[in-house]
Amino acid sequence: MLLRIITGGQMKKKQVIILIALSMVIILLCYNLIKYPLRTTFWKIVGISSEETYELYLWHYGEEVQIKDETLKDELLEYLSGTYKRGMSDYIMKSAGGDWVIRVKHQDKVVSMAIFTGENSENSSIKYGAYRYLISNDIPKSFLESIFVK
Repeated sequence: MLLRIITGGQMKKKQVIILIALSMVIILLCYNLIKYPLRTTFWKIVGISSEETYELYLWHYGEEVQIKDETLKDELLEYLSGTYKRGMSDYIMKSAGGDWVIRVKHQDKVVSMAIFTGENSENSSIKYGAYRYLISNDIPKSFLESIFVK
């Protein structure tokens, strides 16, 4: 009945099926954008507030590196406090130059994010589909290299 009012007349069965299918696709897209927004903040990605207890890990070329001291860890978190874009395809994730990965552990949950330094690498630690989020604000590679114990 509603379809007749909208279309102003009779619709064929095939048209009704197509309209219903398109409606379902639109609903699913809207749901995914709400659940996984294109832009979000660091702490929303992690799923905790910055006041909760967490552990922060930095990985370089697939190995965990030791951050020198807490002030550098705070400085890294300051770089991270921005707006992030969700990786839209495996190609974007693969080509992002993910030599650096940050992992935040809270209770039993670990969230991994690739840090985009603006450079591609053959030794990239990003594998297809490995990370939902890429950190979009460019953290200087020199800063990342200076904060961990070599």
